Amino acid sequence: MKVRITNWHPVAYWHWDVRDPDDVCGICQNYFDGVCGACKEPGDACPLEAMGQD
Repeated sequence: MKVRITNWHPVAYWHWDVRDPDDVCGICQNYFDGVCGACKEPGDACPLEAMGQD
């Protein structure tokens, strides 16, 4: 029996490994698992995310 994969959509999840869940970023004072100040919810349209792409 042969199997042919036609589509593949991998899904992953990650988070910061911080000891104290109330730790915040020293620059922006947001939680590490939070979103930037310009966003209401995480996603690919984040302006900080777009800055890293050329």
